[in-house]
Amino acid sequence: KPAEGGCEGGRRRRGWLTAMGATVPEDPAETHADDDVQSVPPEKAMRITFDAGIREWVEEETNIRVAEQMFGIGEKFGAIRVYDEDLKTYMALKPWMQQGPAPKPQDLAKCQQVASKCAELFSAMAASLGRGDVKTVFLKSCIYSLLQRANVSTILGQAQLPAEWDKRKIVHATDVESHKFAAFQFYSYFSSGRGMVITSASTVQGMWTEPSIASTDRSIGGGTDGGADAIRVWSADFARTYCSMLGLEEEALWALSPEDFLYAMHLKGLLGAPESPFHAWRPPSNEPPLPFAPLP
Repeated sequence: KPAEGGCEGGRRRRGWLTAMGATVPEDPAETHADDDVQSVPPEKAMRITFDAGIREWVEEETNIRVAEQMFGIGEKFGAIRVYDEDLKTYMALKPWMQQGPAPKPQDLAKCQQVASKCAELFSAMAASLGRGDVKTVFLKSCIYSLLQRANVSTILGQAQLPAEWDKRKIVHATDVESHKFAAFQFYSYFSSGRGMVITSASTVQGMWTEPSIASTDRSIGGGTDGGADAIRVWSADFARTYCSMLGLEEEALWALSPEDFLYAMHLKGLLGAPESPFHAWRPPSNEPPLPFAPLP
């Protein structure tokens, strides 16, 4: 995809590529082949992953093969193909390409991993109620520190997508996918003890990515975390939309459990046709908040 961002974006791109020793081909899609990585020698790197379950960063040494050309440039990020020999999988290094200050890779990776963990738990809940088709998946993310390149700091890494993809922002309450995202938001809000919510995300190749998170103590969403104020704005907008759609008063909406909310959306047909009958209503769980909920 074409790069955007004017002169500043161009300077940022050239500076990063110079440090990496990488180039941008005339047709990035032409580099999307196995041999663009396997033909280069491996190099030592540190893969740093945020474990949302224990709320800690985990460091693992690995060897990676980094392609010499970008295979894609999007609105925000570039993408260089990488093969992680420890994981035995292809990843993409994603340098920031827009104007202005770049977000910290640590913040981006942490948001992605928190959203991914929450999506796993939400999908399990939906499946237990007979709506396994409401399964949600966030792309996994990490940080790579390239130990043999003195001029390159840590950089965001993410599961690789095809060279050609159609990524779009999930627009509030417009289609089945957006309603599924709303059910996921409701789950993240209540299952974190009302301490955080995934306020927005994009969809690509049937998966979600680039989440924005607001948390009461601003401990999760990084530089874009709007804290309690952002949660209040989200909850007011959410209530206006779904009180109307579900025929509920606001007090009744927020009294629902995540299971109840999913069932209410199911009854209104907002989630599409189910693959199996919805299971009988169950009392809300008394389990403690998710392990990545903000600290008191």
